[in-house]
Amino acid sequence: MSDKNELLNEEELLRLYRSGQLTTQEDVKVLMRNILGKAVGTVLKGELDAHLGYEKYDRKRKKTANSRNGTSSKRVKTQMGEMEVQIPRDREGEFEPVLIKKGDRELAFFGDHILMLYAKGVSTRDITEVIKELYNYEISAETVSKIVSRVQGESDAWHSRPLEAVYMMVFSDGLFAKVRVEGSIKTVCVHVIIGIRSDGTKDCLGFWINTEGESARYWLKVFNDLRNRGVERILIYCTDNLAGISEAILANFPEAQIQKCVVHQIRNSTKYVSYNERKELSEDLKGIYKAATEAEAILALDKFDEKWSTKYPHIAKSWRKNWGELSVYFRYSPEIRRLIYTTNSIESVNRGIRRRIKNHNAFPTIESLGKVVYLALIEMSEKWKGPIPYWGLIRAQLRVYFEDILEPYLTGMN
Repeated sequence: MSDKNELLNEEELLRLYRSGQLTTQEDVKVLMRNILGKAVGTVLKGELDAHLGYEKYDRKRKKTANSRNGTSSKRVKTQMGEMEVQIPRDREGEFEPVLIKKGDRELAFFGDHILMLYAKGVSTRDITEVIKELYNYEISAETVSKIVSRVQGESDAWHSRPLEAVYMMVFSDGLFAKVRVEGSIKTVCVHVIIGIRSDGTKDCLGFWINTEGESARYWLKVFNDLRNRGVERILIYCTDNLAGISEAILANFPEAQIQKCVVHQIRNSTKYVSYNERKELSEDLKGIYKAATEAEAILALDKFDEKWSTKYPHIAKSWRKNWGELSVYFRYSPEIRRLIYTTNSIESVNRGIRRRIKNHNAFPTIESLGKVVYLALIEMSEKWKGPIPYWGLIRAQLRVYFEDILEPYLTGMN
């Protein structure tokens, strides 16, 4: 951009300074507000030109009966304080600016800043203090809540968006948060589900805030939702040992192989072991889940049971009870095993959500918790660009393992 076209070039700034018009920070702030006002006015005029399809006075290109109809004055909040802008109008009242939408009292970046703070887990009252410090502008917690409320519509649309027909792998895990429900503080579980598409990229299928307790009926509603949004096949489902989830998975996706998270099983096994024996017992457990084959793993489980059943009979009993869904990964290559034997693929996502909710002792409503979780997931998912490691090899093997199931979908797969 040349100096002639700049809103304010270096020579003009020096002239203003030498004339004594820029001697304080407030003088500079007023100047910047005026420059911002001109820029906003120019953008709004450009928006109207695009809406009408022709520039002002360019009658040759006019192909509409609609035309310009002056301006209306409006005060908006900006980084430089409040300023008055002129909103162009059209005669038919169809023009809706994008920069300053109808009903907005601030520039888009002002609201974006508030949403960014909210997404980071900052409470509405703390946001008012940040805005005061940054912009020297008083904004109420109620106004912040009104700005944040726009997220609910986006979240609802995101939760009802169509999904892929096939997910090669799906991971689910939960995290806990406190919410005020009917006047008392209640602990609720936020269940997040992540899928791996056929091209190896991650996709967050959604999150569900559970206030009713885990059961097959609860999970049936979750998986019915996924099916209603287009999911037809799940090849491998990796999950913690949640009540009723296996029954609900198989009721909706009978071909799915369910792999229970081995890491969760280990944690549950060592939870009540004395500190002095935990290291030795953990090493013996490693002989089970690190075995090269399922046959070797069963032998290691037998040895473990023989050694520890007197003191801790519940551990081997639990492994045997869940063995059918703990041992699925033994069927696959090391690349697939590393991916599915634990829900680590989703636990990193949940850690990101926890960082954003930890500043809230208790959310005032279920909806406010949902907004923070949604914003956190959107922010994290923007970084999910490429496929997961070794995906070419993994996909090739999965196509062999699940050839019959994938046959109708191979044409559309990458």
